[in-house]
Amino acid sequence: MLSTHRAFLLSGAVLIWLVSYLSIAAAAPYVGAPFSMAVFAPVAIGLNNFGLSLPVAVMLGTALVPVAFLLWSGSLWRGEAAIPRRSSNLAIVIFALSVLWLMWVGQGGVQVQGLFHVIMVQGYNVFIASLLLLLYRINRAGPGLRTSLAYHWLLFAWVGWCAFPWLGPV
Repeated sequence: MLSTHRAFLLSGAVLIWLVSYLSIAAAAPYVGAPFSMAVFAPVAIGLNNFGLSLPVAVMLGTALVPVAFLLWSGSLWRGEAAIPRRSSNLAIVIFALSVLWLMWVGQGGVQVQGLFHVIMVQGYNVFIASLLLLLYRINRAGPGLRTSLAYHWLLFAWVGWCAFPWLGPV
């Protein structure tokens, strides 16, 4: 029988797939679908470099982040309650890279999507990073599978939805 925490892990992967899909579900980037590059780039590569059909490219491209979540979450599969140091380091790296990403493509985003779009999407990033920090601190004070699962789920949902948004011309 599948243990509860493993069922939550698998359910979390399905939800991350949904979040990843919603990131690119619109015809063009907007505040509710910021076109995460972690999802959009594999879809575009599948279409342009491998000649995949759109449904196949979308299915494969949106599956990468949930698969990464499942592979990364070894400690959760084993039922370990503490958030591993490598996961907190990953969150720091993702946040730093998302800041660099904004510095690199932000001006194009302001010109094409508008200042409101760029501010909102970056606001999502700051809000999610703040939630990750809160979950990390709660877990450090008293390790628990719930906070560890929530932390890891949010970390990968962030990557799948808006950590590296498409900013600029499509």
